[in-house]
Amino acid sequence: MSQSDKVPRRIESVRRAAESGALDDAERLCRELIDGCPAGAAAHAEASVALADILLRKGDAAAAFKAAHQAASSGAPALDVLSVLAPAAIATDARHEAGQCMAQFQRLAPQQQARILMYWAERLEDLYMFAHAASVLQPLADSPQADYDVLVFQAQLLLKAHRADAADAPLARAVRMDPERVGAHLARVRQRIQLGRIEDAVASALAVLARDAASTPAAAMLSEIAPERLPEAAVAALEATLDDADADLESRAAAGLAMGRLLETRGDHERAFDAFAAGNRALKRRAARRGHDYDHESVEASVDALQKTFLDRIDATGDDGIGLAFIVGMPRSGTTLLDRILAAHRQVVSVGEHAMMPAIAERAGTECGDSRQFEAGLAASADRWRSQYLSSLPHKPGADRMIVDKLPLNFWNVGLIARLFPRAVIIHACRDPRDVGLSSFRLRFPDAFRYVNDFNDFAHYYAQHSRLMAHWLTVVPGSILRIDYEQVVDSIEPSVRRLLDACGLPWDPACLKFSENREAVYTLSMGQVRRELYRDATRRWRRYGDRLADLERALEDSGVELPPA
Repeated sequence: MSQSDKVPRRIESVRRAAESGALDDAERLCRELIDGCPAGAAAHAEASVALADILLRKGDAAAAFKAAHQAASSGAPALDVLSVLAPAAIATDARHEAGQCMAQFQRLAPQQQARILMYWAERLEDLYMFAHAASVLQPLADSPQADYDVLVFQAQLLLKAHRADAADAPLARAVRMDPERVGAHLARVRQRIQLGRIEDAVASALAVLARDAASTPAAAMLSEIAPERLPEAAVAALEATLDDADADLESRAAAGLAMGRLLETRGDHERAFDAFAAGNRALKRRAARRGHDYDHESVEASVDALQKTFLDRIDATGDDGIGLAFIVGMPRSGTTLLDRILAAHRQVVSVGEHAMMPAIAERAGTECGDSRQFEAGLAASADRWRSQYLSSLPHKPGADRMIVDKLPLNFWNVGLIARLFPRAVIIHACRDPRDVGLSSFRLRFPDAFRYVNDFNDFAHYYAQHSRLMAHWLTVVPGSILRIDYEQVVDSIEPSVRRLLDACGLPWDPACLKFSENREAVYTLSMGQVRRELYRDATRRWRRYGDRLADLERALEDSGVELPPA
């Protein structure tokens, strides 16, 4: 077979690998094909477009942007380049290229526009740009001939974009269009959980399971809020999925985590652990296939670079940041609890897990590892970055209104926050690392959280988090308030008073009744924070006995100090 005959087969192999989720394999095949073809050849152009698509699916917008330009230089069809360049340009804030893409898009036929809009929405979802993806779908959703799947997809994107109320319209239309299909009903379960309508969510999940006891998504969502109410037929279906070696990895993972939560409520912690472990093994395999393996060296390098970028003590001078509070820490360390406590105060507005600060950190090059380079960029752009952050908030912070940003992973950005907003309050949520690890093991995280499905990976990430937070304490001494989850649970009022004092807020007894706050919640704790403060989440790790020995050993080997048992 000639080389030219092999090219179409290799392109097809790339497509199959990408569609199956084996993104690392697809990228490798693509790069081999590009390296083996002369620039300007049709195969080189086609492989470059495919590479840009794969990189978008992997969430690497900058690399996809470069590959899209390479495809254009290789003579790829303009429509193919448009498809991959636009989402990459939007994600990298390349406004000139994005504008050119929109102008080209307007000249397309309606059917071409519809196909491209769906593709853009899917790739923007891969890039975690959910609000942008939902907006891209709006012309299709507004059409009198709107497709059921488009409406449900838009609603799912709106839920991921923390716009639960906005999901009402597309969901209602989808249900009217086809009441028997379950897609819209499943999305409604998630919407009602986010809005705190727990009984409605339970009723919706049970209604789906009454139609199809084998609906793993419905059973998984019900297990998050009321595992004890799972019907026996649904439990049997979960067990069958978990035992089916041919079931897809996502279904096996969901079944394992749901069964684990159910068995916990029955006090069967040994079997619960086995179910959680099976679910996490499936997730780890899925992540590996999609190129989302946890990289120990990369995480350590990021911490090293930040320590070099922020070498010197940061002095809190100026008034920037008055009325801002950032809650940081490991996910599952109690950040949502602290956020809900503060949000119950009459002068506080929470923006939840706000994504703007990480975006600014990327633009600022905080991981450059060169303090002089960073400071030069800061001198030129600090006002613009402050303005970008403040304009992304729903209200202006100030002495009479506090805005709370509770993105846990902003622990990476404490130095930048202190430089841009020296008067901001930084609250570090802490919890027994064994409970953080177990809690992470029990839940389905997005793929971006690469450390949660393996105790060794978790212990390493926790240790790097602790190393970085120790550095921030030397850089901004006296500016970080530590709040321990166990102290809040054991005696809430003293902790609440410390929180309010640090934020400069007057006492408000409503903060003690945070569970009565009916605002939407979009974190993995969305079910728990609707309950009054409960103690069964503290020291939960003890119930698992020897099953958590591997976690304790991994934490100790990573240098994490464990509280007394």
